[in-house]
Amino acid sequence: MREATKILVFHLVWFLCIHVPPMFCANVTYDHRALLIDGKRRVFISGSIHYPRSTPQMWPDLIQKSKDGGLDVIETYVFWNFHEPVRGQYYFEGRGDLVNFVKLVAAAGLYVHLRIGPYACAEWNYGGFPLWLHFIPGIKFRTDNEPFKAEMQRFTAKIVDMMKQENLYASQGGPIILSQIENEYGNIDKPYGAAGKSYIKWAASMATSLNTGVPWVMCQQPDAPDPMINTCNGFYCDQFTPNANAKPKMWTENWSGWFLSFGGAVPYRPVEDIAFAVARFYQRGGTFQNYYMYHGGTNFGRTSGGPFISTSYDYDAPIDEYGIIRQPKWGHLRDLHKAIKLCEEALIATDPTITSLGSNLEAAVYKSGTVCAAFLANIGTSDSTTNFNGNSYQLPAWSVSILPDCKNVVLNTAKINSASTTSSFITQSLKLKEDGGGALEDSSSEWSWISEPIGISKNDSFSKFGLVEQINTTADKSDYLWYSLSIDFEDDVSAQTVLHIESLGHALHAFINGKLAGSGKGNSGNAKVNVDIPITLVAGKNTIDLLSLTVGLQNYGSFFDTWGAGITGPVTLKGLKNGTTIDLSSQQWTYQIGLQGEDLGLSSGSVGQWNSQSNLPKNQPLTWYKTNFVAPSGNDPVAIDFTGMGKGEAWVNGQSIGRFWPTYVSPNSGCATSCNYRGSYSSSKCLKNCGKPSQTLYHVPRSWLQTDSNTLVLFEESGGDPTQISFATKQIGSLCSHVSESHPPPIDMWNSDSESGRRSGPVLSLECPNPKQIISSIKFASFGTPSGSCGSFNHGSCSSNKALSIVKKACIGSSSCKINVSIDTFGDPCRRVTKSLAVEASFTGNNTKMVAAMSVKKVDQFIFLWFLAIYAPAATFCANVTYDHRALIIDGNRRVLISGSIHYPRSTPEMWPDLIQRSKDGGVDVIETYVFWNLHEPIRGQYNFEGRGDLVKFVKEVAAAGLYVHLRIGPYVCAEWNYGGFPIWLHFIPGIKFRTDNEPFKAEMKRFTAKIVNMMKQESLYASQGGPIILSQIENEYGDVDWAYGPAAKPYIKWAASMATSLDTGVPWVMCMQADAPNPIIDTCNGFYCDQFTPNSNAKPKIWTEGYNGWFLYYGGAVPYRPVEDLAFAVARFYQLGGTFMNYYMYHGGTNFGRTTGGPFVATSYDYDAPLDEYGIIRQPKWGHLKDLHDSIKLCEEALIATDPAVTSLDPNIEVAVYKTDNVCAAFLANINTTIDVTVNFSGNSYRLPAWSVSILPDCKNVVFNTAKINSASTVSIFRAESLKQDVGSLENDSLGWSWISEPIGISKNDSFSKFGLLEQINTTADRSDYFWYSLSIDLEDGDDAGSQTVLHIESLGHALYAFINGKLAGGGTGNSTNATVNVDIPVTLVTGKNTIDLLSLTVGLQNFGAFFDTWGAGITGPVTLKGLKNGSTIDLSSQQWTYQVGLLGEDLGLSSGNAGQWNSQSTLPKNQSLTWYKTNFVAPSGNDPVAIDFTGMGKGEAWVNGQSIGRYWPTYVSPNSGCTNSCDYRGYYYQSKCLRNCGKPSQTLYHVPRSWLKSDNNTLVLFEESGGDPAKISFATKQIGSVCSYISESHPPPIDLWNSDTESGRKAGPVLSLDCPYPNQVISSIKFASFGTPYGTCGNFNHGSCSSNSALYIVQKACIGSSSCNINVSVNTFGDPCKGVTKSLAVEASCM
Repeated sequence: MREATKILVFHLVWFLCIHVPPMFCANVTYDHRALLIDGKRRVFISGSIHYPRSTPQMWPDLIQKSKDGGLDVIETYVFWNFHEPVRGQYYFEGRGDLVNFVKLVAAAGLYVHLRIGPYACAEWNYGGFPLWLHFIPGIKFRTDNEPFKAEMQRFTAKIVDMMKQENLYASQGGPIILSQIENEYGNIDKPYGAAGKSYIKWAASMATSLNTGVPWVMCQQPDAPDPMINTCNGFYCDQFTPNANAKPKMWTENWSGWFLSFGGAVPYRPVEDIAFAVARFYQRGGTFQNYYMYHGGTNFGRTSGGPFISTSYDYDAPIDEYGIIRQPKWGHLRDLHKAIKLCEEALIATDPTITSLGSNLEAAVYKSGTVCAAFLANIGTSDSTTNFNGNSYQLPAWSVSILPDCKNVVLNTAKINSASTTSSFITQSLKLKEDGGGALEDSSSEWSWISEPIGISKNDSFSKFGLVEQINTTADKSDYLWYSLSIDFEDDVSAQTVLHIESLGHALHAFINGKLAGSGKGNSGNAKVNVDIPITLVAGKNTIDLLSLTVGLQNYGSFFDTWGAGITGPVTLKGLKNGTTIDLSSQQWTYQIGLQGEDLGLSSGSVGQWNSQSNLPKNQPLTWYKTNFVAPSGNDPVAIDFTGMGKGEAWVNGQSIGRFWPTYVSPNSGCATSCNYRGSYSSSKCLKNCGKPSQTLYHVPRSWLQTDSNTLVLFEESGGDPTQISFATKQIGSLCSHVSESHPPPIDMWNSDSESGRRSGPVLSLECPNPKQIISSIKFASFGTPSGSCGSFNHGSCSSNKALSIVKKACIGSSSCKINVSIDTFGDPCRRVTKSLAVEASFTGNNTKMVAAMSVKKVDQFIFLWFLAIYAPAATFCANVTYDHRALIIDGNRRVLISGSIHYPRSTPEMWPDLIQRSKDGGVDVIETYVFWNLHEPIRGQYNFEGRGDLVKFVKEVAAAGLYVHLRIGPYVCAEWNYGGFPIWLHFIPGIKFRTDNEPFKAEMKRFTAKIVNMMKQESLYASQGGPIILSQIENEYGDVDWAYGPAAKPYIKWAASMATSLDTGVPWVMCMQADAPNPIIDTCNGFYCDQFTPNSNAKPKIWTEGYNGWFLYYGGAVPYRPVEDLAFAVARFYQLGGTFMNYYMYHGGTNFGRTTGGPFVATSYDYDAPLDEYGIIRQPKWGHLKDLHDSIKLCEEALIATDPAVTSLDPNIEVAVYKTDNVCAAFLANINTTIDVTVNFSGNSYRLPAWSVSILPDCKNVVFNTAKINSASTVSIFRAESLKQDVGSLENDSLGWSWISEPIGISKNDSFSKFGLLEQINTTADRSDYFWYSLSIDLEDGDDAGSQTVLHIESLGHALYAFINGKLAGGGTGNSTNATVNVDIPVTLVTGKNTIDLLSLTVGLQNFGAFFDTWGAGITGPVTLKGLKNGSTIDLSSQQWTYQVGLLGEDLGLSSGNAGQWNSQSTLPKNQSLTWYKTNFVAPSGNDPVAIDFTGMGKGEAWVNGQSIGRYWPTYVSPNSGCTNSCDYRGYYYQSKCLRNCGKPSQTLYHVPRSWLKSDNNTLVLFEESGGDPAKISFATKQIGSVCSYISESHPPPIDLWNSDTESGRKAGPVLSLDCPYPNQVISSIKFASFGTPYGTCGNFNHGSCSSNSALYIVQKACIGSSSCNINVSVNTFGDPCKGVTKSLAVEASCM
C-alpha cells in the first residue's frame, strides 16, 4: 500500500506539472458571434443548477450527468440571503459552499456562469435579498439609491473576492467564464423612471470595476451599457438581437418547464418544443444557450419565494428534482447538443444566411471555406416537404432539421431517437424505531407530540394599537405572526356573528376562545386573504387569536420588497345581536413573532417535553410531531408522502425539507391527456395533476439520512394524521423507445464521419440506466403503426408478428441493444405506410452507486479530478491583484513594490535581458513601460510588433526574470516621444479632437487600447492569467492640462476610465496626475517628490508612477543630472509617509533611435541620468546607493504593509514616522533642513541626521541606511576613441573610404505641387519626413531691384530652416526647446532676371506635451519678405504661388540603406557642403563594450548603420555657457535646471550604436548632412569603466548585508568600504588612491586632506589587489588614528583589468 501511495503521489505531481499549467488562465472575451476563449470562438450549451437546491453529496453526480448530457457550462445564481442572513455574518458551508460547488464543476471539466445578481428572483425567498436590507434607513431597492448601491456593491465584491481568492475566474485559471450583475431589471424598470436608468449604468460600472477578467452580462436589459452583454430570457429567444453589433447573441434562461405553485397543477414542457426553440436559437445566430433549469432541485427550509412557490422546484428539467435523468428530455437534448456541436466550426466562422423556402419554412446556412452547416425550419403547425440545395426534405410541423454538411439530416427536433423511461415512487411504510430498535405494528405508538400554544405564549410579545404589517414586524424570522385581542361582551353575542378578516396574505388561521374557527389562504395569482368566518362568542371575555403566515416572500416585480403581508385589516365582527358591526382594527392588539416551539428548537427533535404516553392527537391544529425511523434501504432517492397531513414544515435529523401542504389542491380544469408540442408554449399550456394536491411527495436527500435511527419532526398548522405518512423511493420502471422509418440515423453514426454512416437508416436503442443492469423482459414490441407513450403503448392498425421475438432476441440479457428500424429487419406489415418500432422493456440488476463499482482506473481518475478541484487552483501561475488604502494586494498579500521604467523601443531586444536583470539586481520588483501607438500602428490598421517593437517579447523577458510589469497603455504617453506617441494619421480623421469628449478620438483610442489588451490576453500576460502584468495605465498626466479642455474634459476622463475597466484585464488601472480619476481607477503621482501626495479616495493606495531620477536632454541644452542623495531622500520620504509603490522614471532611459524624439528639440540620447545609463552600463553610485535603499525598505516591508504610519514632529523640520504593530516595528527619521545637520532623540536613543536626509530603522532602533551616506562604490566611465577602420584596406587618408551623393537643392521629385500661399508643415507632410521644401522663382528687371543690402525675412513656426538663393546656402535659423519658432533676417544677393528662393524647413521631433499640442504646427507660415530692395521697397512673398516638396529625393531613393543610388567615390570628397549624403564601410570596434559614434566635425543630420537609424545628430548645437557648477548640492528641492554640466559645449556629440546592429566585418554607415561637415573627422568610441571608487566615513551605517544576517551584532557593526570589479572576470590590478583621514574630492579626483594615515595605501593594496572584490573596515582599529577627535573617512580609487 505504501508503494502504491508513492506511485499515486508521483503521478499526481507529474500530472500537475505537465497538465495543470496549460489548463489554467483562460482569456475570455467576445465578439458579435460568440464568446472567445483564448481567442477562439466557442459554441456553448449551458444548464442551471442551483447549489442550495440540492446537497453537496448530490453535486458531483448532477454535474457529471450534465456533462454527459452535452453541457459545457453550469450556470447558477448566488443567493445573498442564504449567505448573509445577518449583516456581516456569512454562511458558506454545506449547501452554501459555493466555492466547493464551483470547484466540482471545474473538476468535471466544465465552465461556470456565476450570476451574482445579487437580485436573483429565482422563485427564491425575497428574490434572494436578505430581509435586513429592507430595514436600512433610507433604502430603496434596485434604483439609484446610495444605501442600496453600497450594500449591493459590498456583497458583489465579497463574492468576486471569494472567487478571486480561490483563483476561480477563468482569468485566474478557474472555470468561471461569465458573471451576471442585476437580473431581468428591464422587465420592470419603467416604474423606476430616470433613477432606474442611472442605477443600471452604475451597476454595470461597478461590476466591471471588480476586474474579474471575464465578461459580465445583464439579462433582459435592452439598454445594458457597454461592455455588458445584454441577454435574453424566455421560452424562445431566436428573434432576440443584442443591443450592439459587437455583442454575441446569448440566451441565459431557456425555461425547460415552469415552476410549481401550491394550489397549481404541475406544468411541463414537451421536449420536441424545447429542442425546436434551442435549434431555432442556434439557427438564427445564437452561440450560448442555457437551460433554466437543467436540474431544479428542492426549496429546502423556508427558501421558496413567490409567494406560494412549492417546495419542489423540479421545473420539468432534464435532471429531475431527485437527480434522476428525465427521459426522453435529457437524451433528446443530448442528441441535439451533439448535432449543434457537429456544426460548431461553421457556426463560429460566419454569420448565417437566412432565406425563406416557402410559407413558414426557413433555411439558415453557415458557409465558410470548406465548412457548411444548415438548419431547415418549419415554423408552421402542419408538416411540409421542402427542397434545399437540390434535395428534398420532409419537415414535421414546428421542427428544425440540422444538416452539419448542408446535405444530410443528423437530427430533427420533432423526431426523438432517445429512449424514454417511466419513473415511479415505490411506497414504503414508515419503519419506526423504538429505543430498543424493534419495528412496531402500531405506528402511532411511536409518535410523540407537543401542542403549540394558541395565541400569546412568549415573553417577547408586545402590544400596539392597530394592525401591523407582518414583514416589517417579523423581519421574516418566522412564517408566523400572532395577532391577539381580548374583547368583552355582555349580551351582544349572536349565533350569526361573523369574523371578517382582510389580509395582504398569505394565509391565516382564526382561533376564537382557543379553538380553530376557520382559515383562509391566498394563491399564486393573488396572495390576499379576505374571509368571513362564522364564530360563536360568549358573554364576557372572548379571545380572538389570529395566526397570520407567509408562504415565501415576494420575489418578483417592481418594488416587490414593499408589497407586504399579514393582517392589515379591516378586522370586524358583523352580525351582533343589535345588528351592529364592530371594527377591531384600531384596537390594542398583542403580537408575537413566531412560535414557542421555534424558540425552543423543537425542530431538532432533541429538546422539549415530548408527550408519548397518551393517545396521539390527530387532525389537531398547531401540533408538533416527532418520530424515529429507519431509512428506506437501497440507494434510490427518498421522498416522504405527506398525504393525510394539512400544512406545515418538516425536519429530518434537524434539516428542514421544506414546507408541506398536501391539502392545497389544484383546479379541476386546465389539464389534458396529452399536450401538442406544436405552436408556441406558455406556462399554462401543458399541465397535469389537475384536481389533485399540488405536491404530496417531499424530497429527503439520502445524505441527510443515517443508516439506522433517524428523527422526523413535523409542525402541523391546520391538522393531520401523521400515521398516514409514508416513505417512497423513486425508481425507474420501464425503458422505452419509439423510432420511425423517417427518423434520422443515430447521431453517433454521423460521428463516424463516413457518408455511409450519414446515410444509414434509423436505429432503436435501449440502454439500462446503470451498467450493472440488464434488460430482463420486453413488455411491448410493435413494428407497424403503434400508438401511445411509454408505459401505455398500443398496437396500431398493422403490426409485424415478428417484432416481439426479434426484439427479445436482440435485447434480453444485455445491458443495451440496437435494432435497425427497417422492413429488412421486420418485414413489411403495411406497404406504403411509414412504419415505426415501439418497445417497452424492463430491467433488473444492481443499482449500487457508481462509486462503489469503480475500477481501479476510475478510482485513479476520480482522485485526479478531486485533486484538481481542491488543490489545483492554488497551484496556478495566476495572481489576483487588487488594492486597498495601503498597497497593491497580490493573492491577498499587501506588497511594497519598487519599480523602474524601461522603454523597450529605446533599446534593442538583445539588450533587454541584461537591462532587466540589472534592474532586478538593483532591487526592482516591477518594470514599467509605456506602449507607443505610433511605433506600433504607423499606418492605420497596419501594425508593427517586431524588433524593438516586440512588446510581447519584452513583457515575457520581464516575466522570465521573475519581475512584474506595469503596462502604461495610454495611449497618449508624452515621454518626450514624437507626437506624444500618437500616430500622425490620427490627426487627419475628420472631426477629430485629441484627448477630449470627441467620438472619433474615443473610437480610435478604444480600438488601439483594446488591441493591446487583447494581445496581452492572447499571450496570457496579465497577472490574472498567470502573466507578469499587475497594473495598466489609461491616459497620462491629463490632470496637468484638463483645465484647457473645459467641460468636455470630465466626461472624457470618465469615459476613459469606464472603457479601460470594461476591457477586463483582471488587474487594476491607474491614471497618473489625475486628481479626479473615477473609481476604481487609482490616481497616482508624478514628480521629483511625491511624499505629500494623497490619493482621491481612502480606499486607494499611494502610488508614485514617475519619480524623475534626472531629466531629459535638449539639443541646445546643458546635461541635467540629479544627485543620488536627493533621489534617495525623495524615495525614502515617500515610503516614510505611507507610499508602497514607487517607480523610477527612468531606470534605463536609452536612445531615441530614428525620428522617435519629441519635444521638439529632445536629443537622441535619452539617458535621463538613470541608474542604468543609455548604453546599459550601471551608473555608480546611483545604482548601488538605490539598491541599498531598496534593500532597507524591504527590511521594513512587514511593518509597512501592516499598518498606517504614526507621524510626529520631533523638532522643526525633523519628522519621524513609525510603523508599529504587536509583532513588528519600523521607523523613518527625516531631517528636512537644507543646510543643518542635527542630532535627535528617538525612543531613548540618539541619532545623527545629516541635512536633507532620512535614516531608516527596520527595528525602530538601529539605522540600516541613511540617504545622504553612500556605502556603494562609484565608478568613472570613459569613452575610448577609435578611428573609423574602413573596410577597404588600411588607408592613411580616411576620406578615400567615403563616397557621397549630393541632395538636390529645391524641387527634384515628381510628386511636388504648387499652391498660392504658405503651408503649415505637419498638415502637409503628415510627418513622413523631417524635411519640407518651399520653392519660389522671382524675376527682377534691369537690376533695378537687386541690391547688396537685400534681406530675406522669414518667420516660421519651427523648428529650423535653411535658405538657398539661386542654389547656394544663404543662411538658416533654428528654434530651441522653449521657443520652437524661427524668425530670421538673412542678407541675400539677388541677380537681374530669374532668382530662385528655396527654403528647406525641418522638424526636430513633434510636440509631445501641452493642451492641444497636436495643433501647434510647424513650418514656414510667414510672412516671408524681401526687404531693402534698391527702390527701398519690400516685397511680401507669402501669398505668391510656391512649389512644395515633401521630403528629400535621397529618402525616396532609399539612400539610407547604402545599397541604392549612384554613389560618387572617384573625385575629391566634398566637405562642409550642405545637403550631402555620405557613405562608408567600416569594421566594428573589437570587444563587447558599448559603441558610440563621435560626430564632432559634422553639422546636423541623421545617421544610419546597416540601414538602422541611430537618430538625428546635431553636434553643432552648443549649450549656454552659464548654468553649470563644479558640484551640485543635493540638499534642498531639486528641479531640472538645478544640476547641470557640459555648459558651453555641444549638447550631444556621442551617439549610441547598439552592438546587435553591427556585423563583425563589413558594416555600412550612411549620413545625411544638412548644414555641412567633415565626415573624415568622425570616430568611434567604446564606453568602458575606468576607475572604481568608494568613500566611506566612520559615521556611515554598516553594509546592509550585515543587517540581513539578522543579528544584533551585525546591526551594530561598523562601516565597511567595499570594492567590486564591474565584470566577473576582472581583478583589482592597482590602487590609484587611498587615504584614511580627511580626504575630499570625487572619484577620479580624490585629494588627501589635512590628515591622512600613512598606512592606508599599503593596507588597501594588501586587501584588494589580485581580488575581484574586497572589504575593509573603516575604523581606527584598521588604520590607526591620524587625527583624534575628527570623524575620519576612507577614500579609495582602484583599477580593474
